[in-house]
Amino acid sequence: MNWLRWWDNLGNLLLWSSEQAEQERQRADQERQRAEQESQRLSKKAKGLTRKGKGHNDWRLSCANWELSQIER
Repeated sequence: MNWLRWWDNLGNLLLWSSEQAEQERQRADQERQRAEQESQRLSKKAKGLTRKGKGHNDWRLSCANWELSQIER
């Protein structure tokens, strides 16, 4: 059992490597969820524009598809 803890000069607790890894995993999970939600939002937006089929909306569809491609990288 680990009980010895260290703090930096500003009084911040220094995390163990296992705590740092868990913190990074949680951050990555949150970012993945955010990206997935954004991808779904843009897909829905692109589908809505496609259904309208209006020539003047072509540029909006192109923009939505470009935004989606940026998230999926």
